[in-house]
Amino acid sequence: MSGRDSAYELNLCKLIIRFQGNPAVRSWHTDSPMSLNQLAKHSYQPFLIMFSIPAVFFMALEYGFMTACTTVPVTTHSSVMTLPPYNSGSAQIGLMGLPPFIGTSLGTIICSPLSDSIALQLPKRNGRVFEPEMCLWLCSVFLPLVPAGLFMFGIGLYNGSHWLLPAFGLGINAFGVVPASSAALIYLTDAYTDHFIRRSSEFISIINSVLQIIADSVVGVTFIRNLISTIFVFALSAWVARVGLTWFYVTFGLIVMLIMLGNIIFIYFGKAFRVRVAGRYRYFSAQKWGADTLRNQHLVNSS
Repeated sequence: MSGRDSAYELNLCKLIIRFQGNPAVRSWHTDSPMSLNQLAKHSYQPFLIMFSIPAVFFMALEYGFMTACTTVPVTTHSSVMTLPPYNSGSAQIGLMGLPPFIGTSLGTIICSPLSDSIALQLPKRNGRVFEPEMCLWLCSVFLPLVPAGLFMFGIGLYNGSHWLLPAFGLGINAFGVVPASSAALIYLTDAYTDHFIRRSSEFISIINSVLQIIADSVVGVTFIRNLISTIFVFALSAWVARVGLTWFYVTFGLIVMLIMLGNIIFIYFGKAFRVRVAGRYRYFSAQKWGADTLRNQHLVNSS
């Protein structure tokens, strides 16, 4: 870390201490933790972050597609399985929610210890240094399951196969979605928090709330997640009517597989991406509680 960065961190610590030590400001902060101007800023800043930092945009895209992998099959089986040869009633349609529940439960049980194991084992091969990109191997391990589940579900329904085949596809799909979604959020949390400041024992609780973009990033991720799911759900009927159920799910599964393969790029080049956009990260992370003013003033004084 350069001398300029160290001086900036020190000045920022002083600013926050003065901010919290001022009774008038503390009273204002208790009553209203965010001014209208700051609220307006945080309404558009998530989109600036998302389109300025490649990892945030990609993880939002992946998380959105993982959510679509859950919502699209639910929309499909509730309409298709009421037709011959299934002729399912409301009870049978409701019971088709059990395979995704089982898949999600098993994925949750396996995901946590496997993630911990990856976080402990991979740093040993990297000089005992943990890199956030290591958690993306969790997604790569389960990569084949999500498109495979979509293929089994869509093709099985189209061919009128026994209900066990689409049900098994739903379960396999859900089993693979959980680790992929978790890995995306874990990566954002680990990659875009200021680790230098986080190691400071004196100011850990104060500085961490300032020097990070996680909150705004998650807003952008949530927006993209809902947008992608909505697009696929509303386009589903017209898309299926045009190409058929089989080719819809084959296309959808291939798109999902392509998105998940993008994790390989970030596994090998994610650190280089983070280094290149470090300036943007520090700029956005300094936007809270007037820290951007301090940063600009420090840069002017240092130049």
